[in-house]
Amino acid sequence: FNFLINIDENSPLTQQELPLIIEFKKSDDKIRGIPITTEIHVTITGRNFIKLSIDKQDLVPDEYNDITFTIKNEGTAKTGTIDFVLNIPSPLILIGSDNKWSLGSIAPSSEITLKTQIYAPLSTAGQTIQISGQLTFSNSLGTQQSETRTVDIKINKEIVIVTIMI
Repeated sequence: FNFLINIDENSPLTQQELPLIIEFKKSDDKIRGIPITTEIHVTITGRNFIKLSIDKQDLVPDEYNDITFTIKNEGTAKTGTIDFVLNIPSPLILIGSDNKWSLGSIAPSSEITLKTQIYAPLSTAGQTIQISGQLTFSNSLGTQQSETRTVDIKINKEIVIVTIMI
């Protein structure tokens, strides 16, 4: 049998003992036999909620832009080890990395930062581009889960500076 239990969001994240009474009824709605009274042990675990953010949304075209990605656990349970894959669409170029990181676990309200560089060619000036990050980790129940988070960046329009010498 599967049972759904409504747990108060402020319940402590511990093992709880819940009473369980099983009674056998026939179609005439009369209880038959001896009721079984027992306790079941339920472990209340927290949840992971992973947020991906970036320190700047505006990149300069034709430059190596220093970028910091932040992966934060806004949930109530510690994650397992995180495998992180950053998907940078062409023609942007990720500098100094193969776009894959193996990170430690992240405790609730904690974060990990990744510093890297992205080169934006002149042809991308004025565009808004979506970067996605795929996170794979074990949740509080030990189940492997994979989530994708996205951030938007804008490539500034090309600014032409003309210097006139008199």
